[in-house]
Amino acid sequence: MTAVLCVDIGNTYTVLGLVRDGKVLKDWRLATDERRTADEWGALLGGLLREGLDGQRIEGVCVCATVPAVLVEWRRMLPRRLGELPVVVVEPGIRTGIPVRVDNPRRLAQTGSSMRSRLLTSTTARPSWSASARRRPTTSLTSRVHMSVV
Repeated sequence: MTAVLCVDIGNTYTVLGLVRDGKVLKDWRLATDERRTADEWGALLGGLLREGLDGQRIEGVCVCATVPAVLVEWRRMLPRRLGELPVVVVEPGIRTGIPVRVDNPRRLAQTGSSMRSRLLTSTTARPSWSASARRRPTTSLTSRVHMSVV
């Protein structure tokens, strides 16, 4: 079985989750530290994935970030740690195939991580949409209780 690694890099916490068919299989919460290097993030990620994959294979990575310095390190680390997996970075200008109906989509970078988290959740849920389920509830990585309708 395959899963998508989703990462929400917030100012206080970095939340990671393995998602398959819109369902969070495993999730972790780490303190965000902009002083961490790509090697440190890679060591943390490697340990978490060894513990949490349970036979899953990662088919891609989806990342959103409110801390640019940490995103730079993640961009350096991902190819080294996970090879040539497809990586989607949710940032202004990204084409997710999901219409973002806000007055100024570029403001997503300034409006706090909850809006970006919902877009990230929507991006991971999108492949499992069907004609009969256009509005589908999905669990946000930042809070397993929080529900979004996409």
